[in-house]
Amino acid sequence: SRLHPKVQKIFNDCNNVIEVNIPTKLENGEEENIVGYRAQHNNILGPYKGGIRYVPNLHVDDTTTLAKWMTIKCALQDLPLGGGKGGIKFDPNDPKYTEKDIERITRKYTQGLVDHIGPTKDIPAPDVNTNSKMMDWISDEYCKITRSEDINVVTGKTLINGGIQGRTEATGNGIMFSILKWCEVNNFSLENKSFIIQGFGNVGYHIAKQ
Repeated sequence: SRLHPKVQKIFNDCNNVIEVNIPTKLENGEEENIVGYRAQHNNILGPYKGGIRYVPNLHVDDTTTLAKWMTIKCALQDLPLGGGKGGIKFDPNDPKYTEKDIERITRKYTQGLVDHIGPTKDIPAPDVNTNSKMMDWISDEYCKITRSEDINVVTGKTLINGGIQGRTEATGNGIMFSILKWCEVNNFSLENKSFIIQGFGNVGYHIAKQ
């Protein structure tokens, strides 16, 4: 590596890694202790920024690694933000979890993070298996606890609750615009070409749609 050892040391370590235990009684009567994480890598450029994912195989190392990537992405785009990433270790698509269960889990996760997030501290966003409705729950719970109207604690909210038009498709569209620009610069035609999209979530769907 060409980085100075001191810089490499700073980059290797996350500033904070928060673990949240979420004891939950499901609507079906089962009791679970679900765990959530939030990794805050580096905020030298500004507040931490990064998604929250709900996946059953989540490991704390996933969040720390992805938080580091967010630091790099924000720096490369000259954004006044640092790298963060979070998640809860469960599968919201499992039919045993009702919408009320998922909301309760999301709100308890928010309660555990409330001192660590905020518009000037750390701004979560949707990621794998999370959406605008869940961001609304986080925003609402945060505002209740802090007795504030700081809805900018998260991005990706529904339009009626302060979200931005076009946010859902923005990432996929951005990738497609980049591909089209590359084709233009390199005099490459996409006509009659086949392609593979690895993953067909929110991003892959909007790439294909473009």
